[in-house]
Amino acid sequence: MEHREEPDGLPACFSACEALAWRRQVVAADPGLTVVHADAGGIDVGNESHYVAVPPDRDSNPVREFGCWTAALNEMAEWLKSCRIETVAMQATGMAYV
Repeated sequence: MEHREEPDGLPACFSACEALAWRRQVVAADPGLTVVHADAGGIDVGNESHYVAVPPDRDSNPVREFGCWTAALNEMAEWLKSCRIETVAMQATGMAYV
């Protein structure tokens, strides 16, 4: 039998339950990275919505989705301020802006 991997690196022979457990383990693992900007957030800019992340100790729901209209952007800014975020990194169409 040929060994084949899916695009995310997961062996193709994994069942759905095994795949979910593997992904949870990968997400939960400590990558051993040093935090450089503790007060930074991240924004994934999209055409229809923006996903925004803050450090997990800043909000009970540290990843939120916001719309692209003015009121939603104002709500995003208020949320970031309430989470004590001082800077953000944005990603859009494969480009990163800091």
